[in-house]
Amino acid sequence: MSDQVADVANDRWLGAKRWWQLAAVALTVVPMVAFLFVPLYAGSSSTTSSDGVLVTQDTSATLFEVNGPGVLVALLLPVLIAVLPLPFRGRAWAVSSVVSAALLVVFVLLGGFSIGFAYVPAAVCAVVGACLRVRSAHEVND
Repeated sequence: MSDQVADVANDRWLGAKRWWQLAAVALTVVPMVAFLFVPLYAGSSSTTSSDGVLVTQDTSATLFEVNGPGVLVALLLPVLIAVLPLPFRGRAWAVSSVVSAALLVVFVLLGGFSIGFAYVPAAVCAVVGACLRVRSAHEVND
């Protein structure tokens, strides 16, 4: 019987609610990596040399190159918010899931005109995960 309860506890840790939360974490890491390594800024400059030849130079830069290391704080914040409920169990898990989902939605709304919209899928996954009920051992055995 105790082995069965341990199996149920392990299954509950990696239940549907936890999968949605793990998806939210993954969906915060993807934009973070993209913002760090994909060139988001582009520019072009043209000059005319003394002999009348037009020289045009195109440039591109990543978010990190333009804004420096301080941008890591803004990019790590949604990841840390999404990870928040993962170490918890029981009531703390349920509460931290709601807090995490709410904070991700706020992040999306506040950052909507810059990087916020890239985190909409993560926020949706976090909200779905927060709305799902944790099944008890009695419900699993029925």
